[in-house]
Parts: sequence; C-alpha cells; structure tokens
Amino acid sequence: MGELLWFRLLLSHNMNPLSAIESWKGCSKNYHDFELNGKVVEVKTTMTKEPRRVHINNERQLDDLGSECFYLYVLTLHAMDSGGQTLPDLVNEIRDILKGHSSAENLYEMALKDAGYLDIHVSSYNTGYIQKRQEIFEVKEGFPRITNLPKGIGNISYSLIISACADFEVDLEMALSNFIGAGTNG
Repeated sequence: MGELLWFRLLLSHNMNPLSAIESWKGCSKNYHDFELNGKVVEVKTTMTKEPRRVHINNERQLDDLGSECFYLYVLTLHAMDSGGQTLPDLVNEIRDILKGHSSAENLYEMALKDAGYLDIHVSSYNTGYIQKRQEIFEVKEGFPRITNLPKGIGNISYSLIISACADFEVDLEMALSNFIGAGTNG
C-alpha cells in the first residue's frame, strides 16, 4: 500500500508517468523501493502505536552508498473494517491516472503482478485505510541505521523508531521536487 501511495504522489505532482513507473523497484524485490538517476526513496508503512516504528529488512535497505540522495518516506495508516481506501481502490485510482499512457500502463500492470497483486483476489482486500501521517527523512551520515556488519554477522533485520529520525526530517515538497527532477527527461 505504501509504495503505491508514494507512486500516486509522484503522479499527482506531474512526474512523467513512464519515469515514475520505471523508478518503482520495490515490486521486483530490489533493496530500495524507488530509484531514479541516483535518487532513492525507501517507503515504509506503519500502523503501530507510540513509539512508532518501521521494520528494516536488511543492512542494505538504508544504505545510501552510491546514491546522490536517499529518502525514507514513512506513512502511518489506520486500518478500518468499513470506510477508508482499500488496496483495490488505490490500484484502480492509479490505473485511471495512467490511462492514455500505454507504456506506463503496461509496466504498471507488470509491476502489480510482480508484487503479487492480482485482480482475481480483490475480494480478499476489503480492509480500508486512512492516512494519519506522512513524513520524509533524508538518510545520510548520522541517520540511525545499520549498514556495516562485522565479519560473521548477516541476515539481520531490525526496528527503527521513527522519533529517533526527527533531526533528519525534510520538507515533503522539497524531497518530491528533488526526486521528480531526476525523472524529467523521460
């Protein structure tokens, strides 16, 4: 859900649809969710109570090595039995936005399939979500993360407490503009 919400945000800020879908790497199980011309966005969604935290899957997930800039976009959602936006609602909203952009439409459908989303399972996605909060952080020197592991240590995952990232929060519009600027040539 979180990756699709970021993708919709890119489209709503007039990013070229083909560049936007080509930047989505998380659906193909890459280390980072969105990558474009040296700009990286990792998307995390949480529904936890305070202290809010996100799960980091491995030591490479927040590694900014080789990136021009790296952002962590965190969405706090509230699940609802009735009301809110369901996953199929969001998938279809993006389909509507992409109408007329056939290359982007085709890549979007392939990305959904790669992510494991199939329309035949729509009835199993009946939980709705309301977005309570969104934050974006610049991942750089000093950001709380694990990147280098001692020899003999591997296959780790950990929780990142969002409040520990406060000093790295940046303006969402600035981060969007920076990332979208990387995709203006598409």
